Amino acid sequence: FEVSNVCTNDITIFKNLSETDEATSTIIAQTWDFGDGNTSPDFEPTYNYGSFGVYNVSLTVETDRGCFDTYTMPVAILPSTTIPVSSAYQEGFESIGTSGWQQGALPTSDTSWIQGPPNGTVISSASEGVNAWWTGANAGAHYNTESSFVDGPCFDLSALQRPMISLDTWRNAQEGFDGAVVQYSTDGGFTWIAIGEVNQGIDWFNTANINSRPGGDQNGWSGNSDGWLTSRYALDQIPLADRNQVRIRVAFGSNEDNPSNEELNGFAFDNVLIKDRERVVAVENFTSSTNSGYDQVKDQMLSFENQRPGDFIYMNYHIPQPGADQPYNDNKDQPVTRANSYGISQTINSVVDGNQYFGEALGWGLPLMDSRALVDPQFDIDVQILPSAGD
Repeated sequence: FEVSNVCTNDITIFKNLSETDEATSTIIAQTWDFGDGNTSPDFEPTYNYGSFGVYNVSLTVETDRGCFDTYTMPVAILPSTTIPVSSAYQEGFESIGTSGWQQGALPTSDTSWIQGPPNGTVISSASEGVNAWWTGANAGAHYNTESSFVDGPCFDLSALQRPMISLDTWRNAQEGFDGAVVQYSTDGGFTWIAIGEVNQGIDWFNTANINSRPGGDQNGWSGNSDGWLTSRYALDQIPLADRNQVRIRVAFGSNEDNPSNEELNGFAFDNVLIKDRERVVAVENFTSSTNSGYDQVKDQMLSFENQRPGDFIYMNYHIPQPGADQPYNDNKDQPVTRANSYGISQTINSVVDGNQYFGEALGWGLPLMDSRALVDPQFDIDVQILPSAGD
């Protein structure tokens, strides 16, 4: 059988896949045991679980020849969590069994996920505190040919305007063969989509084409991180219309063997944080209407603003280089003072959070903007931009 809608605020749906050889027998009755003391004789029942946890659900079928067969499968019911505006979801996994995160695997796979103190030869501690999730159930290592995962709660992200995820990660896996991925689902877990891309965000996925395809994806983390890293990525790819119920999981995959001279601990994660991005990236552009790249850069900045509303504030300073500039003549003091503070005398030159990028194509783009917006701000600042003539 199959199960869908496994959040505590859902009506869980059970799909009966039982079959017989119709030439010799027919199923005439079935009994579902939902694992909490309740049962149903319906062919495909629905059920509402009162609390999250793992329930051993059984389906027993009877044929017209008096034969019985029972199939039992653990079903993880996940807690539903709403993240209000100006708030955050945080989980450090210190309390065993209370977070709502549940380990699982494909029917053909073992799972090596443990919530507890990592004590591997490499992954040997939690990021903070004592406990974390790590793939160490096989005597401190993961299993070969593993396709496993840890399911997180069901999140309502609809109140967040600029959602992001952060988690501490430690990887010790065979490079290119074994690895992990963070995925989301908005259809009850039938379809899982990788969050993010390789070499984007902050310490996010580092490897393409992982042989074991963790969670069915080719891209993710692989190799060795040499300790805990704080990995962050924006959740903007989740469609706005589907953010009222989002499932998130960490999936791990391994191939059929490991190097004979290595014991690889696999993957660990800790300190999951989901919230709105708080940082507004400051972009200061030193330009001139007489520069040949003026229109190109202006159009590019407008495109960035449309694609990342709320992630950055754009300030345009006109200076008289390579020639006279009318907006500069209308407002000379502030642009020159600001340019001098950076030692800038030429255009076009952009400063992103204090770092300079020179050239008509800016020398930077949305990936830099995205990673900077994921960094927690160190202070609050209120910037007012007054309108100026011609820009």
